[in-house]
Amino acid sequence: MSVPEGKRKIGKLTIETEGEKLLQYIIDVTVKYYLPPTHEDNISSQSKIVEYANAKWFAECMRSEMLSCLSNIQAANKIVVLDEESYHERRLCQTQAERCVEKVLTASTLMYRKKLIKSKRIKFIGQQIYHIKRMLQNWRKSDKARYTNREQ
Repeated sequence: MSVPEGKRKIGKLTIETEGEKLLQYIIDVTVKYYLPPTHEDNISSQSKIVEYANAKWFAECMRSEMLSCLSNIQAANKIVVLDEESYHERRLCQTQAERCVEKVLTASTLMYRKKLIKSKRIKFIGQQIYHIKRMLQNWRKSDKARYTNREQ
Protein backbone atom coordinates (compact mmCIF):
# COMPACT_ATOMS: atom_id res chain seq x y z
CA MET A 1 0.00 0.00 0.00
CA SER A 2 1.03 3.55 -0.57
CA VAL A 3 2.61 5.19 2.47
CA PRO A 4 3.60 8.86 2.57
CA GLU A 5 7.36 9.21 2.23
CA GLY A 6 7.82 10.82 5.66
CA LYS A 7 6.10 7.91 7.42
CA ARG A 8 7.91 5.10 5.63
CA LYS A 9 10.02 2.76 7.67
CA ILE A 10 13.09 0.88 6.57
CA GLY A 11 12.38 -2.84 6.52
CA LYS A 12 10.41 -5.54 4.86
CA LEU A 13 6.84 -5.60 3.71
CA THR A 14 4.43 -6.95 6.30
CA ILE A 15 3.36 -9.63 3.87
CA GLU A 16 6.97 -10.72 3.50
CA THR A 17 7.47 -11.08 7.25
CA GLU A 18 4.18 -12.96 7.59
CA GLY A 19 5.25 -15.30 4.79
CA GLU A 20 8.57 -15.92 6.50
CA LYS A 21 6.76 -16.73 9.76
CA LEU A 22 4.54 -19.21 7.97
CA LEU A 23 7.51 -20.81 6.23
CA GLN A 24 9.30 -21.21 9.57
CA TYR A 25 6.16 -22.74 11.09
CA ILE A 26 5.87 -25.19 8.19
CA ILE A 27 9.52 -26.14 8.60
CA ASP A 28 9.02 -26.68 12.34
CA VAL A 29 5.90 -28.78 11.80
CA THR A 30 7.35 -30.94 9.04
CA VAL A 31 10.88 -31.41 10.37
CA LYS A 32 10.03 -34.87 11.71
CA TYR A 33 9.55 -36.14 8.14
CA TYR A 34 13.16 -35.25 7.32
CA LEU A 35 14.64 -37.14 10.24
CA PRO A 36 15.40 -40.84 9.85
CA PRO A 37 12.73 -43.01 11.47
CA THR A 38 13.53 -44.33 14.92
CA HIS A 39 13.15 -47.90 16.08
CA GLU A 40 10.12 -46.88 18.16
CA ASP A 41 8.30 -45.90 14.96
CA ASN A 42 8.20 -49.58 13.92
CA ILE A 43 8.69 -48.61 10.31
CA SER A 44 9.21 -52.18 9.17
CA SER A 45 5.88 -52.57 7.41
CA GLN A 46 5.48 -51.49 3.79
CA SER A 47 2.50 -49.23 4.56
CA LYS A 48 4.53 -47.27 7.14
CA ILE A 49 7.35 -46.77 4.65
CA VAL A 50 4.89 -45.49 2.03
CA GLU A 51 3.21 -43.22 4.60
CA TYR A 52 6.58 -41.78 5.61
CA ALA A 53 7.53 -41.17 1.95
CA ASN A 54 4.18 -39.50 1.24
CA ALA A 55 4.53 -37.28 4.28
CA LYS A 56 8.02 -36.22 3.24
CA TRP A 57 6.81 -35.46 -0.29
CA PHE A 58 3.95 -33.28 1.03
CA ALA A 59 6.33 -31.53 3.41
CA GLU A 60 8.74 -30.78 0.56
CA CYS A 61 5.86 -29.49 -1.54
CA MET A 62 4.67 -27.16 1.23
CA ARG A 63 8.16 -25.84 1.85
CA SER A 64 9.03 -25.25 -1.79
CA GLU A 65 5.70 -23.58 -2.60
CA MET A 66 5.97 -21.26 0.39
CA LEU A 67 9.51 -20.41 -0.66
CA SER A 68 8.23 -19.70 -4.20
CA CYS A 69 5.54 -17.48 -2.72
CA LEU A 70 8.14 -15.48 -0.82
CA SER A 71 10.39 -15.13 -3.84
CA ASN A 72 7.46 -13.88 -5.95
CA ILE A 73 6.53 -11.36 -3.25
CA GLN A 74 10.11 -10.09 -3.15
CA ALA A 75 10.31 -9.95 -6.94
CA ALA A 76 7.05 -7.98 -7.15
CA ASN A 77 8.23 -5.57 -4.49
CA LYS A 78 11.48 -4.89 -6.37
CA ILE A 79 9.76 -3.99 -9.63
CA VAL A 80 9.62 -0.26 -10.09
CA VAL A 81 6.50 0.57 -12.05
CA LEU A 82 7.37 3.01 -14.80
CA ASP A 83 5.06 1.85 -17.56
CA GLU A 84 2.28 -0.56 -18.39
CA GLU A 85 4.68 -3.47 -18.97
CA SER A 86 6.36 -3.19 -15.56
CA TYR A 87 2.92 -2.88 -13.91
CA HIS A 88 1.80 -6.14 -15.55
CA GLU A 89 5.05 -7.85 -14.58
CA ARG A 90 4.52 -6.81 -10.95
CA ARG A 91 0.94 -7.99 -11.08
CA LEU A 92 2.04 -11.34 -12.51
CA CYS A 93 4.46 -11.88 -9.61
CA GLN A 94 1.68 -11.06 -7.15
CA THR A 95 -0.65 -13.52 -8.89
CA GLN A 96 1.98 -16.25 -8.85
CA ALA A 97 2.55 -15.65 -5.12
CA GLU A 98 -1.17 -16.12 -4.55
CA ARG A 99 -1.17 -19.37 -6.54
CA CYS A 100 1.78 -20.69 -4.55
CA VAL A 101 0.09 -19.98 -1.25
CA GLU A 102 -3.00 -21.83 -2.54
CA LYS A 103 -0.80 -24.84 -3.30
CA VAL A 104 0.51 -24.75 0.28
CA LEU A 105 -3.07 -24.88 1.52
CA THR A 106 -3.86 -27.81 -0.78
CA ALA A 107 -0.81 -29.80 0.35
CA SER A 108 -1.50 -29.12 4.03
CA THR A 109 -5.15 -30.10 3.63
CA LEU A 110 -4.15 -33.40 2.03
CA MET A 111 -1.66 -34.00 4.85
CA TYR A 112 -4.46 -33.42 7.35
CA ARG A 113 -6.79 -35.80 5.53
CA LYS A 114 -4.09 -38.48 5.63
CA LYS A 115 -3.68 -37.77 9.36
CA LEU A 116 -0.10 -36.62 8.93
CA ILE A 117 -0.71 -33.22 10.52
CA LYS A 118 -2.85 -32.29 13.53
CA SER A 119 -6.02 -30.24 13.33
CA LYS A 120 -4.66 -27.35 15.41
CA ARG A 121 -1.69 -27.08 13.04
CA ILE A 122 -3.85 -27.10 9.90
CA LYS A 123 -6.09 -24.48 11.50
CA PHE A 124 -3.11 -22.19 12.12
CA ILE A 125 -1.73 -22.76 8.62
CA GLY A 126 -5.15 -22.04 7.12
CA GLN A 127 -5.50 -18.81 9.10
CA GLN A 128 -2.04 -17.64 8.08
CA ILE A 129 -2.69 -18.47 4.43
CA TYR A 130 -5.98 -16.57 4.54
CA HIS A 131 -4.14 -13.62 6.10
CA ILE A 132 -1.41 -13.68 3.43
CA LYS A 133 -3.95 -14.00 0.60
CA ARG A 134 -5.88 -11.06 2.00
CA MET A 135 -2.71 -8.95 2.14
CA LEU A 136 -1.85 -9.92 -1.45
CA GLN A 137 -5.33 -8.94 -2.62
CA ASN A 138 -5.11 -5.61 -0.80
CA TRP A 139 -1.66 -4.99 -2.27
CA ARG A 140 -2.95 -5.64 -5.77
CA LYS A 141 -5.95 -3.39 -5.15
CA SER A 142 -3.66 -0.64 -3.86
CA ASP A 143 -1.37 -1.00 -6.86
CA LYS A 144 -4.30 -0.81 -9.24
CA ALA A 145 -5.57 2.38 -7.64
CA ARG A 146 -2.11 3.93 -7.53
CA TYR A 147 -0.96 3.12 -11.04
CA THR A 148 -4.23 3.54 -12.96
CA ASN A 149 -4.79 6.98 -11.41
CA ARG A 150 -1.23 7.97 -12.29
CA GLU A 151 -1.81 7.44 -15.99
CA GLN A 152 -4.80 9.78 -16.12
